[in-house]
Amino acid sequence: MNFDKTYIAIRKRNLLEILDLSLHVIRDHFSRLLPLWLIGALPFFILNHLLIGWMSNEFYFSDYLPAYVWLMVLLVAVQSQLATAFIAKYLGRAIFEGRPGVWETLKSVCKSSGYFVMIQSLTRCVLPVILVAAFMCNSSAVDDTITWGIFWITTIAFVGLLIRAFRPFTAEVLLLEKTPIREAEGQVHYRKRSNALHGNSASELFGRFFLLVILAAPLAFMFYGSLLMIDDLLNLHIGDDQSLVRYYWPIALWITSGIFGVVKFLSYIDIRIRQEGWAVELRVRAEALRMQKNLEQSF
Repeated sequence: MNFDKTYIAIRKRNLLEILDLSLHVIRDHFSRLLPLWLIGALPFFILNHLLIGWMSNEFYFSDYLPAYVWLMVLLVAVQSQLATAFIAKYLGRAIFEGRPGVWETLKSVCKSSGYFVMIQSLTRCVLPVILVAAFMCNSSAVDDTITWGIFWITTIAFVGLLIRAFRPFTAEVLLLEKTPIREAEGQVHYRKRSNALHGNSASELFGRFFLLVILAAPLAFMFYGSLLMIDDLLNLHIGDDQSLVRYYWPIALWITSGIFGVVKFLSYIDIRIRQEGWAVELRVRAEALRMQKNLEQSF
């Protein structure tokens, strides 16, 4: 690893600078980020369609369109950290190694994803939200179930998102730093590392999360409108109004979540620079490696 020759400059940035930098990162690594985004998002896209796609059918469309749009927003928001784990792993290596391969990134995540999936599924409320949506899908009392399901999915999702607002860097701590979930001799375990990373920046992390939520709504609608425009220009006409909402709205949400996955990783780098003097640490590591190589060559 080239600790002193990183892909991005290691310095403090505000949120606007991070957003701008994320667009450059996406442009430069698009050919590898795209398949990683698809691999992470496609399973959830299919799952969500199976869970609440029936609400966009012709029979329910006029009555439950707002509910479908809202529930899809909540499902994607809760699932996005799991879906963008491949992106976080890739960017963590790309900073030092240039352009790691897609298959190499997938294998690396799969080797160390057990605890990460468990923590995300439970503490970020991914599994409870999916279970409630599955109950809605299999219930015979549609009207009562919709009202009950919207209430509980909204409540559970907001709890998960609130936890995520103050503890956003689970993927980076577990997948990049490879922090053990239990205390081990000579190693800092996950809970202690997470508290150290997030505790001193709680207000700043929540402020950034709140601003990103505000930006997410117009960004998602912009992508949705763009997809409709492309459909019209190319005369795709994939179906009626129900089909347009059923497919293009989730796609717009997942595109937004993919972009914010890059923003989250860059925010993680920024927090480490602010708290730990990461720029100095990398220079010290680079110099230590250089001295070690010089000693090996001298013998």
